[in-house]
Amino acid sequence: MISLSERKFQSALDRAMADLSDALKKCLKEIDIIIYEIAEKSDLLGTNVEKELDLLSLYEIVPISDGYHNERNLRGQLTLFKRALEAICEEESDLVPQLTTILEEELSYRPSL
Repeated sequence: MISLSERKFQSALDRAMADLSDALKKCLKEIDIIIYEIAEKSDLLGTNVEKELDLLSLYEIVPISDGYHNERNLRGQLTLFKRALEAICEEESDLVPQLTTILEEELSYRPSL
């Protein structure tokens, strides 16, 4: 288990985002990435995860039907849970690959808009 400052964690996230394919980098422009210390009980609803420290990330999007037209840009949100991610890393160097994997997995589910 590691423990990083917010600055070091953000730096690791920046490196992970730089490692993504161009297609996934394009997806990043359409979502907000939020970092929370730990998940709340309400974040676990519908995830099949029982403990807050076991939830690494949560990707939430607003589905837009073809019939729904709104001039506002509805953004998705990817929440990363810092303490849960730190708990699965034995060394600081483990964090960037973990973040890269999470970003790839979560963004690959993004529907085409």
